[in-house]
Amino acid sequence: MYTFNFFVYGHRMANNPELNNSLREWDLEFQKGDYEVSFPYNGGQVRGDIYSVIFGKIITDDDNNPNYVREVRNAKESDYEKDYQKFVNSYKQFLKDVEFEGDDKILVEKLINFLDNTKPEFYSVEASS
Repeated sequence: MYTFNFFVYGHRMANNPELNNSLREWDLEFQKGDYEVSFPYNGGQVRGDIYSVIFGKIITDDDNNPNYVREVRNAKESDYEKDYQKFVNSYKQFLKDVEFEGDDKILVEKLINFLDNTKPEFYSVEASS
């Protein structure tokens, strides 16, 4: 098994384990430009044994990126904030345009509330293949 780290700018879903795990079960991926909502294939961890949803922009990848250290050191929130907010707004509009019912509707409301009330940040997700 091969283990690697994603360096991500976005909302750290592992801050809310219940929401994170519900999204993982829901498995509704979304992408716009370089930003995405995705799920590491064999599980990604931010803390302990939580399988993390990647919500944001993956800045580095698992392809032996020779610029990994430089990219991490030089990463500034100001380089990502504006485009990320556009992504979040697009995602929230996408969720509002779909008529969810029951548990899915409750999950969408929790997700939008989380996005509105927490700040994006840099974080790392350990994944494996």
